[in-house]
Amino acid sequence: VPDSSSPTSRSRGSSPKPEGELRLPLPAKAQEWQVRQLRADLEYWSEKFNCAARVEHSSVVVQLSPEAQAGGAKSELFSLMEYDLQLEQGTLSRGVVSISG
Repeated sequence: VPDSSSPTSRSRGSSPKPEGELRLPLPAKAQEWQVRQLRADLEYWSEKFNCAARVEHSSVVVQLSPEAQAGGAKSELFSLMEYDLQLEQGTLSRGVVSISG
């Protein structure tokens, strides 16, 4: 009988916050059309960097691999979010992620 409690049977998504997960809040003033555009751009970004990304409630949730982090995925993610959501350029890269209002 195989031991189902072995560490090799544990899936990546079983931890509450996987390593490399990044959650970025959406601004309270985000328009529906902006969120639709962001979803489309996140799909392209996900394919380009081979990472998972989704809009979940009022946040963007991404799963970055070490390779993607080294490859500039985070800065490109910040740039596309700033563009789609019409935020001041550099808002996310400066660490200003509480963008409500």
